[in-house]
Amino acid sequence: MKIVFKLKEEDYLEYLRFVISNSKKNRNIGWWLRVIIPLLLLFSFTFFKLYGNLLYVVLGVSFALIWFFFLSDKIWKAFLFRSININFVRKMNITKFEEVTVDFRDDSIIVDGKVVKYNDIERIIPLKNILVIFYGGSKTFVIPNSAIEKQTQQTKLIEFIYKKIAEGLAVSKK
Repeated sequence: MKIVFKLKEEDYLEYLRFVISNSKKNRNIGWWLRVIIPLLLLFSFTFFKLYGNLLYVVLGVSFALIWFFFLSDKIWKAFLFRSININFVRKMNITKFEEVTVDFRDDSIIVDGKVVKYNDIERIIPLKNILVIFYGGSKTFVIPNSAIEKQTQQTKLIEFIYKKIAEGLAVSKK
């Protein structure tokens, strides 16, 4: 199966948002953001001796729980999505995207002349508008859903890749 496509800025932004929001550093920052606000609230209750009034305690605990379980994650992701926009791509000096040819063969995938063995593929992640394939450590390639035509073809493509990975593992164990 051969796919020829040209990536769009929006597709690349979706990839960047996924990678950055799932990086270890940003997950740690998000966790600290989630924890620090309730801790500051607890400190202020202790400092101002508000723990004697039941209304303040109930409101404080309610806010801390809502913050911890609902608000903090949404605020952090909204911040990341706002900061990663078209200007972010332009600051990286990416002005245009070239046409890419991806050929899925029986023994490997050829991405613009570079050979990717099925055994090197670590993760396949279907996102809203793209299919991200991680291989060989920190390398990736992205296929927009618009190049695959239908959702069923994307599912068949993922199944094909996993089947080839399984075949490679079976052969290597023999």
